Amino acid sequence: MSFAGPSRSQHGGHSWRRVSCGSQSLAALGFAFALSAMPVAAAEPVSLEALFGKPALGAVALSPSGRYLAITVPGKNALLELRVADLDVKPWNFRGVAWLRDLDVGAVDWVNDKRIVFQAFDSQSGAWGGTCGLWAVDADGENRKLLIDAEYMHRFGNDVVTLKTGVLELGAEWALERVLPGDGDDVLIREWHWSSVRGSEYWTLARLNTRVRIPKPVYLTSSAPNGAQQWITDRRGVPQYMRGWIDGRNKVFHRAAEGRWEEIASFADTSDAGWRPRFLLSDTLLLRTQPAGASAEMLTALDPATGKLAATPVLAAKGFDVGETAQPIVDEESDRLLGWRYRLDTVYTRWGDERMGRFQAAIDRALPGKVNLIACRRCGSAKRWLVESLSDREPRQYAVFEPASGRLTPVGSGYPDIPGGQTGARSMERIQARDGLEIPAYVTRPFLPAGSPPGPLPAVVYVHGGPWARTNLEWSELPVPQFLASRGYVVIASGGWPCRTISPTSCTGPSRRAWWTRAVSASWARATAATRR
Repeated sequence: MSFAGPSRSQHGGHSWRRVSCGSQSLAALGFAFALSAMPVAAAEPVSLEALFGKPALGAVALSPSGRYLAITVPGKNALLELRVADLDVKPWNFRGVAWLRDLDVGAVDWVNDKRIVFQAFDSQSGAWGGTCGLWAVDADGENRKLLIDAEYMHRFGNDVVTLKTGVLELGAEWALERVLPGDGDDVLIREWHWSSVRGSEYWTLARLNTRVRIPKPVYLTSSAPNGAQQWITDRRGVPQYMRGWIDGRNKVFHRAAEGRWEEIASFADTSDAGWRPRFLLSDTLLLRTQPAGASAEMLTALDPATGKLAATPVLAAKGFDVGETAQPIVDEESDRLLGWRYRLDTVYTRWGDERMGRFQAAIDRALPGKVNLIACRRCGSAKRWLVESLSDREPRQYAVFEPASGRLTPVGSGYPDIPGGQTGARSMERIQARDGLEIPAYVTRPFLPAGSPPGPLPAVVYVHGGPWARTNLEWSELPVPQFLASRGYVVIASGGWPCRTISPTSCTGPSRRAWWTRAVSASWARATAATRR
């Protein structure tokens, strides 16, 4: 393919409607439902093109120093192309540096302050069109390099470059793992394999230089046991832990002296004592755990001296798997932990660094009523930070913040034609199922102009995949609930299936009844006021 749970002030204040994480009885909610009600839409509902068309602004990524801003916008043939601006030069001029003949430029990452890697996606492939391939280019558009070819579509659509063919071997399926801190040109990539003996997939890990004439993957995991489904690397990109589905058990290995791999844990997949590694923070391994009796997964540290779980979790939240979603915010130059970012009903930030907390408060005052997320790799020295603003009533927006001056400059929104004040408001509810399990549900209520007649509204139960898939309060990239709400419907989307235990392939135990999540949502709607005007 050629180039063609904390206080609101800790999280950043916002005015979204919130409900208690505890259960609510149907009667206490006091709602009503009528199947015969007809939808009442706004006089001029948001158009299909505005909701589902090509975004005016796709990916947005700021270089580590804060000097360069990369964005994707529609270009030739309405395909998203990559443009870069030098923010030190006013006015900002976004220059085209890369585009693809028949694919959109998708995810964008800065390898260092001069080098960019990006992936592609096919916007015509619908839900099956995931990202594929990997390309590299300098911020000035020079030194373009195809690293992983997306022309031959396999499971992930990826073949990587070799000496012989110019693309990594056909049949091998590669993907970007992550970029690395610092000023080097290397990235980590992973290779997908299938074991017919184990009946499961597994991955190997390699390092790839994005600038050399003939890129060649340098394997990092040759001495590790086969069957890896997860790799944990240190900040330099060296694998230190591995988790795999081996002999019918989840096993965790640690890289010991002289490159030897030692088994440190083995669990039956349904064991309450089991845990899964998440990431390394300095030399400490952080895990997702759910002890017996806990309502959700926690983030817990593994004591490096004893090899046992710490008695107190690092992060925990009632009814939300914070252990699965939490990410540390680390300054890559000092390797200092600045705070945590995690997902409950939406995304939250807890700053441990006083300076970052002050800037967060200032940004929240300038952008009220939104969840404002600061993104910076070198937070201590970067000239600028990227701010991503989330809302339940309008698509995400981006701005650039200058810590030295306090100046906040808008970048734009992916869907600027959507009127934020005339879209549906979203809230989270918890539905009590018949066996006592709680089902999280996200309700989108239509915007009704002043003077709309009272009475019930029709409801739609919006079903998504699962049981691991989840819905959130903020505006979705697939805004089906907002589309239906703009046509006068109340939309009820289950936040997840009632699954107590998830294996690599399916749910177990109570999840056999997960199919009736939809029915429970519908019966809840009939008995509640989710549909009242």
